[in-house]
Parts: sequence; C-alpha cells; structure tokens
Amino acid sequence: IRQRADAYNQMGEPKSRAGFRDIPAGPMVLNALRRWKLRCPKSDLGLVFPAPQGGILQHTRTQDRFRKLQDKVEVTMRWHDLRHFAVSLWIEQGFSIKEIMTFAGHSSIQMTMERYGHLFPSPDHQKAMALVEAKLLG
Repeated sequence: IRQRADAYNQMGEPKSRAGFRDIPAGPMVLNALRRWKLRCPKSDLGLVFPAPQGGILQHTRTQDRFRKLQDKVEVTMRWHDLRHFAVSLWIEQGFSIKEIMTFAGHSSIQMTMERYGHLFPSPDHQKAMALVEAKLLG
C-alpha cells in the first residue's frame, strides 16, 4: 500500500507511517490481479480499481457492488470485516505478531494484541478448535 483514495474522492498517502506496507497474497489472488490489470479501465492515476472512466471509484459504488456480492453469496458482513478476516487468517497460519502488525498497518504490537490477542493459539484454543472440527466435519 503506497497511497489511498478516501470516501471524498481525495487521494493521498496512507494515514500513518505504518500504512505504507506490503500485504501477502497467494498465487490465485496475484494471478487474478494480473488478469484484471490487463482489462481494467486505464487510469493516469495508476489505480488498481479505477472508475469506468479511469478516475477514482466512488465509495458508494464500491459499497453497492459489495452489497450485491453479499446478496449473491447470501452472506451479510461489513466491508471492514474483510480486514478482520484477513488478520484472523494470518494468525491461524502462524505468522509472527510482528508480521501481522506490519501487514495490518498497525503502529505497534500493542495495538495488534489489544485487537486480536485473543485469537492467538494456546493449548486451550487448539483443543477447542479440535472439538469444533470434530463436530462439524465428523
């Protein structure tokens, strides 16, 4: 992440120094982004998801598309829940707290732990999740 566009169609730097970061992505996501780059509207702004005419995609339009996708897959969530889901997956995959702090754009490990500390595995969590798996998957 090197820049942001906000709900008021203003572009600028991320809100904090921690906002400048790289976020891990798997090969399927990276390939989808490469394909998208070839067919998306061209933009002098270099945006990943530009408006059809190449400018900044309005926040309301993004939210409308997100709601339509939710209806299609019959899921209800907030846009920000995707961020929490990503952080939860990084924790589950065993990334270090420092890596998660950086990926999430948090300014300190303390901030990450205050928000997500309860998700880090412990022997009790592992046992509880094994029980959940047994119930769900047999």
